Amino acid sequence: MPAISLPKGGGAIRGIGPSTASLLWTHFKEKVFDVLDDEPQRLRELPGIGPKRASMIAESWQAQRSMRELLMFLADSGIGPERAARIQKQYGPDAVRLIRENPYRLVRDVRGIGFTSADQLALKLGLAADSPYRIQAGVRHALDEAALQGHCGLPHEELTAETVRLLHVPAELVAQAILVELEQRHLARNTIEGVDAVFTPRLYVAEREIAGGVAARGTSVFGGDSFIGRCRRTLGDLTSRRRTEETSDGDRPKPANRKEHGDNPRTKQKRTQTSRDGGL
Repeated sequence: MPAISLPKGGGAIRGIGPSTASLLWTHFKEKVFDVLDDEPQRLRELPGIGPKRASMIAESWQAQRSMRELLMFLADSGIGPERAARIQKQYGPDAVRLIRENPYRLVRDVRGIGFTSADQLALKLGLAADSPYRIQAGVRHALDEAALQGHCGLPHEELTAETVRLLHVPAELVAQAILVELEQRHLARNTIEGVDAVFTPRLYVAEREIAGGVAARGTSVFGGDSFIGRCRRTLGDLTSRRRTEETSDGDRPKPANRKEHGDNPRTKQKRTQTSRDGGL
C-alpha cells in the first residue's frame, strides 16, 4: 500500500469502511485520490457500490478536503492515518499551516505523537536543528525520558546536559529554552535540598504531594531507595504506557536523520537498577 492511506474504518469519510478502503487501493492504486476528486462515478466499478453510495462517498470526500491535504502533507513522515485523524480533529482546516509553523506542537497537543515523530517531520520540513521550537520540545522530551527512569524531575544542570546530549546543540541555547518553558508554565521549578530542579507540571504536583506525606522520614528526596524513589518508578511506568501510543498506527516511526538519541551508559545503568529494585 502507498505511503498515503485512508484511515482505518474510513475515518470521517462516509461509505468507506476497512474493506472498501482496501478495495479502493487495490483497484485504483496511486490514482485513488484522482478518482475521488475528479471521477467519483468510477467508484461504481467496485463491487457493492451503486450510484447512491458512490454519491455519498464523493460528497463526504469533498467535505474532507483538508483531511486529504493533511494525509498528503504527512506522507512518508512516519505519522500514519490514525494519528493524522487525531491531528485533524485537534487543528481542523488549519492543521497543515500550524504544523509547518511548529511541528513540535504535535507532541504537546496530539495524543500518540512523541518527540521522535515530530523531529522526523521537522527534518522533512527543513527546520533547523537549533530551532527554538526543537530545543524547547527536546527539553520536555529529556524530562519524559527521565520519567521513564523513575524521576519526577531533573536538576537544572543535569537537564541541560541531557538535552545537549540528545539534540547536539549548545548549552546556552538549552538554558534559554528552559527559561522560556518555565515562563510559559510548560515546566515547573523548585529548589530541593539546595538543588535547583525542573519538572513537568503533572509530575511536579505528584512530587510535592508525595514529599509532603513522607517529609518526617528524613530520607533523601533524590535517593533511589527512598519511598519517593519507588513512587517515581511507578509514575515512570504511567509515562511509559502513554509513550507506547507512539506506534498506535502499527507503523513505528522511523528515526529522524539527525544524530541518534541513543542511551548513554548512565541511563542504561539506571534502567538496570530500576528493574532490580522494582516498584511499589
